Amino acid sequence: NTVLKAQGYGIRVSTKANPVVRQCSLTNCDLGAVVVDSDGLGIFERNELSSNKLGVVIKNGGRPTVRLNTILNNSLCGVRVEFKGLGLVEENEIVGNGEVGVSITTGSDPTIKNNTITGGSGVGVRVNEAGGTIERNRIQGNKVAQLETKGGTANLVRNDIRRVSGTSRDS
Repeated sequence: NTVLKAQGYGIRVSTKANPVVRQCSLTNCDLGAVVVDSDGLGIFERNELSSNKLGVVIKNGGRPTVRLNTILNNSLCGVRVEFKGLGLVEENEIVGNGEVGVSITTGSDPTIKNNTITGGSGVGVRVNEAGGTIERNRIQGNKVAQLETKGGTANLVRNDIRRVSGTSRDS
């Protein structure tokens, strides 16, 4: 399936809906490719989410599994988890996104695991007044910072964080 130039979101999941979305391409959606809201669930695997404002938005108790996707060249953010969003984001290629590759804010508590987060024009991973586990990600080559935290209680476990020059630090 292909969704091109959707007004609003390409796919919206809410109120305990639990779809399986595989091998879809969502591009040029005005607000974002996928939003999981209001206790929505779902499995999103092997999709390409590119050239949207936002790739994936998880909020208000949304708890999806977002796995093995290519989340590419979204103008604002690759993955945004906000307003007590939850869920598992793992084994994705999150590449070349705008302000931030992965943003976790406002009381959210997701697991971000085994992703490659690279080549963004801003910050690789930003945590602002939130929690969650950020584990075994490869974060490199983002222009402003690889990781930024402001408040909150995020657990950083065995991430490979590299500057453009190639020096690394495991957190």
